[in-house]
Amino acid sequence: MNAVCIHCGKRKSGALTLCGVCGRAPDSSEEMAQAVLLSDHNLLGEDLGTLAARIASGEGVTFRTEDVERIARNIDVTRKGRPWKSDWILVLVGVLFFLAFVMAVLIRSTQR
Repeated sequence: MNAVCIHCGKRKSGALTLCGVCGRAPDSSEEMAQAVLLSDHNLLGEDLGTLAARIASGEGVTFRTEDVERIARNIDVTRKGRPWKSDWILVLVGVLFFLAFVMAVLIRSTQR
């Protein structure tokens, strides 16, 4: 993935990676969302070049708030992991498989 550093405007490989020029990477979920928006996953190469020049000149880039918030929410969910309900379901499924195994062993041992 080709991307633009949100701090200095230089091209880099990967939206969330360290910039080879300024040595910075996006820290917060909002910065990570902005970095993702400044990648070729969301923009064409020509647009990336234009936005890179604006950041490098100090002019900056304005992002749509709803896009940044949506991506930042997804990043936060990913960082926190699965919600507890899905963990509870996995535990329940594991317990059911264990009980089925125990029942199978008991039934088999009584048939001998």
